[in-house]
Amino acid sequence: MTVLAPQEPLGFANLGLTYLKSEGQLHKSEKWLEKALDLNQKHPEIRMLLALYYELNNQDSLAFNILKKTIKYSPNHVKTLYKLTEYYLKENDLNSKKNAQLYLKNIIKIIPANIVVQLDLIEILLNENKISDALKGLNKISQIFPKLPEN
Repeated sequence: MTVLAPQEPLGFANLGLTYLKSEGQLHKSEKWLEKALDLNQKHPEIRMLLALYYELNNQDSLAFNILKKTIKYSPNHVKTLYKLTEYYLKENDLNSKKNAQLYLKNIIKIIPANIVVQLDLIEILLNENKISDALKGLNKISQIFPKLPEN
């Protein structure tokens, strides 16, 4: 694919993904993912793959930085928003928790029926003792689920 379309970044990204998934070949994927990113700096999926490569190599700070830049290019990319939320939730400071809430709320605006994200936000709200807001979130979830027969 890369020979037939040398300016197509997804061909290189797919090659990088193949190496990410191949046992003992992880080290080969960075080169191809970087090549794909050189061809399209703003592509969120390519950036996600490179972040995954860094995570698998225990370079979380590099992965986190890639994801933060991705949001600048693609502010509504749900996978990036959620992954950043996971990173922020690992931290114990107030600013990180606020960022996590902000990203979860953004995802909910984009995909209101995403129950997992709704539950993640409710959990944060409960941990912050924001019971009223958490109950509002539970009410939203109850409206998403279809009414099940009582029997």
